[in-house]
Amino acid sequence: MAEQPNAPVLGQGESVVREGDADYTGGHTTKGEKIKGKLILSNKRIRFDYTSKAGMFRTRTDVLFNVTVDKIVACRIEKMSILGAKGLKIEFEDRNGIMQHPIFKIQDPDGWVSAINQIMAG
Repeated sequence: MAEQPNAPVLGQGESVVREGDADYTGGHTTKGEKIKGKLILSNKRIRFDYTSKAGMFRTRTDVLFNVTVDKIVACRIEKMSILGAKGLKIEFEDRNGIMQHPIFKIQDPDGWVSAINQIMAG
């Protein structure tokens, strides 16, 4: 079976638990602007992919972060507006030992928190 374009590369024993379109709204030191992309949770890691320009007529898929579950410190619901909109906040230590706090506008943030916490619990 051929691999789907832009499908995440999975390691041995790894499977996708949740995947969804997400709007990154801030909290990561390497990116300040809002980005539309895809949040992917596997049984071993979480990553955020997005499309960027690679030239005048080309695009490429970039990865904002790709973190193993053992580096995740916490995840929770984050209030995003005075109207009560909720988002997903993930806290993790990056490879340089810097704490990151990306926040995402995503469908079913409660379900994401539950899934991440289940994987963190083992």
